[in-house]
Amino acid sequence: MCCIAVQGGADCVCPPQTAWALHRAWPEMELRVVPAGGHSHYDAGLQTELLHAAKICSALPRPWHRPKEDDPSGAAWIGGTGKSCS
Repeated sequence: MCCIAVQGGADCVCPPQTAWALHRAWPEMELRVVPAGGHSHYDAGLQTELLHAAKICSALPRPWHRPKEDDPSGAAWIGGTGKSCS
C-alpha cells in the first residue's frame, strides 16, 4: 500500500503538527513537508510534491484492483461488490 502525505510547513488551517501526529500513529506513511508551503494545493512546492507522490504510488502494483466481471471494458474497481448503489 502506498501512502504519502504532503504537508505545507506554513499551513495555518491544518498545522504540520497534525500531520506529524498522524505519521507517529502510522509510521508506514511517508510524510513530505514543504517548509514554505501553505494550505493550497495550488502552491508550487506542494504541487511538485503531490505530483511526485502520485507518480511514485501509481508505479506500484495494485493487487486490490480487479476488473468487474460484468464490465467488458475491464475497468478497475476497489472493494465492495461491484454492484450499483440502488
